[in-house]
Amino acid sequence: MSRDESFENLLESYENVEKVWLKEFMIHVQSLKIEDDCPYLTPEFILEKLHTEQDVLSLPVLSVSNLLKLSPLCDEVDHVDKKQTGNSLSEFKKRSLVICKLISSGFPVGSLCIMDNQQNAVLCNVTEQHGESISSINKWCALTSRNNIFVTSSGEKYVEVSGPIIPLQKAGDEKCTTLMSADAKVVLENKEVSKKSEVINIIGRILVVSEIFSVKHDSLFCVRLESDVNILIKKKDFLYWQKFLSPKKEYLFTNMKPTTLQKGAGHPVRLFVPSKNSIVYCPTPERSNILSLKDWMSKAGITEVSIDNKDYRATDKIVENNHISYQGVITSDEHAYLGIFELDQKIRLYLSYIPVTYVSLRLGTKIMVYNAHLHQSEKDEKIRIVGCLSSCIKILQFSTTNLSTENVRIPKSIQACLWKQQYSLNGFTFVMDVMLHLRQKFTNYSNERFGEFLPVISDLYSVNTSLTRNHLQEVLTTTCCFISDKTEYKNSFPQVIEVDIHDADDKMNDIAIAKHDGSKDWNHVLYWNYVIQQGAVQQIIIGEIHTSSRSGKVQLRDQTGCIDCVVMETQTDHEQYHECTAECCMCYQTLRSKFKCPHLHPHHSGCLVAITKFTVVKERFLLGNFTNIKTKDNIVTNKSKELHIKYLVFSLSDVILIHKPKYSISCNHCTFQNSVKDKKDNKLKVSDIHWLYVNHKESLHMNDNNKSKARLLFIAHICDYLHQREGMLEEKCLTSQTQNDLEKDVNVEVKQLSCAKCQLILFENSNAKYYNVIQSGCLYKFVGFDGVMKERRKLPWQLKQSAKKAGDNLCYVLPDDFIVEREFHDQVGIV
Repeated sequence: MSRDESFENLLESYENVEKVWLKEFMIHVQSLKIEDDCPYLTPEFILEKLHTEQDVLSLPVLSVSNLLKLSPLCDEVDHVDKKQTGNSLSEFKKRSLVICKLISSGFPVGSLCIMDNQQNAVLCNVTEQHGESISSINKWCALTSRNNIFVTSSGEKYVEVSGPIIPLQKAGDEKCTTLMSADAKVVLENKEVSKKSEVINIIGRILVVSEIFSVKHDSLFCVRLESDVNILIKKKDFLYWQKFLSPKKEYLFTNMKPTTLQKGAGHPVRLFVPSKNSIVYCPTPERSNILSLKDWMSKAGITEVSIDNKDYRATDKIVENNHISYQGVITSDEHAYLGIFELDQKIRLYLSYIPVTYVSLRLGTKIMVYNAHLHQSEKDEKIRIVGCLSSCIKILQFSTTNLSTENVRIPKSIQACLWKQQYSLNGFTFVMDVMLHLRQKFTNYSNERFGEFLPVISDLYSVNTSLTRNHLQEVLTTTCCFISDKTEYKNSFPQVIEVDIHDADDKMNDIAIAKHDGSKDWNHVLYWNYVIQQGAVQQIIIGEIHTSSRSGKVQLRDQTGCIDCVVMETQTDHEQYHECTAECCMCYQTLRSKFKCPHLHPHHSGCLVAITKFTVVKERFLLGNFTNIKTKDNIVTNKSKELHIKYLVFSLSDVILIHKPKYSISCNHCTFQNSVKDKKDNKLKVSDIHWLYVNHKESLHMNDNNKSKARLLFIAHICDYLHQREGMLEEKCLTSQTQNDLEKDVNVEVKQLSCAKCQLILFENSNAKYYNVIQSGCLYKFVGFDGVMKERRKLPWQLKQSAKKAGDNLCYVLPDDFIVEREFHDQVGIV
């Protein structure tokens, strides 16, 4: 029959359908060459199948190739703004007719995609309502509604199939003899009696479907049927089953082979695995002929089997009673990077335990959570539901109100903890509570960097154990044993700005009255008092060490505020002075460990730390005119003349490093980076660095000669490194010394100078931040010192006296944001 004759027949059969649409449909179907795969799939046959569906005919016909050409609504790779994509919310959910093959995809493992005969393919995501479409894999079908194409952060395009999947090919209706899961359990326990090649068909209700996870390099998932029948799906060809299988529903598994899992689960486990020709069906009377165990034995030639009298229904009840299921709509994904979602504004769902990267979990998405754990907490007004390896998430309805397609990617640092180590449910929720609290303090941190908090918190509170998780064992047991631990944890993570001493004023007043000796000379004098409070045993402060250019002080800060700090150089051995070596360099400092060096160095600035032992000091300076010092009320009458100072006192030996900035690395075997330089070329040249020895450091002063802007400054007495070399009488000129000169020792100006001769360097403005991190008697790197010139500056009289003693009225003035780093003696290869 010619094309024209076929078209005329279609017009007669579908009088109510527009001629233009029919012609377009016919041309499109013929271009797909479907009949090459399946001869009976003619345009007439397909139209007949679609005619039974409501409102399908006359839908716009769209090919897979044209679907791929659509602009994505949310392009995370190119950061395309939703307003610039040309698509609107009205285009988000599209109704059009797409005729394609539904196939399984190897990347990501277990995923689905739609494809035509021209090898045009796009990944797709389905809902739980598409469970019956498991029989349509590798067959032609029709899609009538989908959420428009997305591009994920991994660069993969995919569509969300929101409407029905209409099968076009005939399903296999071969009737097969099957066993109920209870009888299949008996066969499994007696697998040695039957032939090794024996495979059986099993029909049963699913209790548990795990998500796809990895064991070593293999991807797999597990299914538990009633009567404690486990099925392990490991072959890549069958991983797509996980997309369609749902708990509490009945399925028919064909050609399942009984076997014993010898390794991986902690002990041998008998289970079924699919064979080469295995298929999963939604059971119907036409497809299955259920045999009794006796009939099956007779057919298989087995005369006797050992029957275990164990009540497997009781085991099933244990599984069901230990877990809950919940259906809800995602109302908040604020903490999705931690695997935490809010459902229906009243449920807090934790998915962080499950080693899976989820897609399509957006605001407004309706989901079903199967086999999760209920967790009660007095601290949280919301009900907590925690997923484990037996849990699975099934999408009931894709969101049509939110265009964000960001995958739920748990930071690698969190994956390393929660996915690999055994955290009890209490320990897990405790750590998550701390993480949520800390997120308010470090809002500008990336998710990956923020995730570095978790292992430190776990170490500090001994939340994690030395035991590693066995994912396969977890999903094959009836209970998650390590989750049930009831250990309670206390949380005391004050924000930096909250660090305070309660009732400090009253305490200082009480001290003042107790010290009063009746002296009559209290008027017009400066009155000073203080209160000290030790940090509690389980109190930990987390923040960034910062050296302030405004005050010259060391501070601890986060996004909520900052507090001044005094760093004590305490040591375990008080009799022996600590001499810095190369091991004090930041490059040798490992994360999640305490600082090795008790001295504060420039490379500590910018480090994210946790302080485990500290003291809070609050001082009050009071200038007043009191008539009666004995009266407590009179002491605080004039608040305007009170000055309160609060600061934190700690030792670096009680500080744990969480994160170190790249630009703080300062040694020969690591690349030094300048954060001020151009980001495209931020590696410093060797000639930019000078080694200078700080002989003496003057006090920090305020220069108020410029009335418009007072500034902090201090002077350091320096001499070049060669002055300090034992037995060296010649020294290279300060202005011409470079690393190349030191190594080659050629083409340098040589002078005979006194080793006592020193130069002056002025640190002012932003460079005042170095005051507390530069120590007398130490060697430092001065980056870019070649361009520094000597100047005559107006200095406070105290500094003028220092300059006079040095015998020089000129000083080197460092430009703003100059870089100074500590150099350790055994790092320099010229000694």
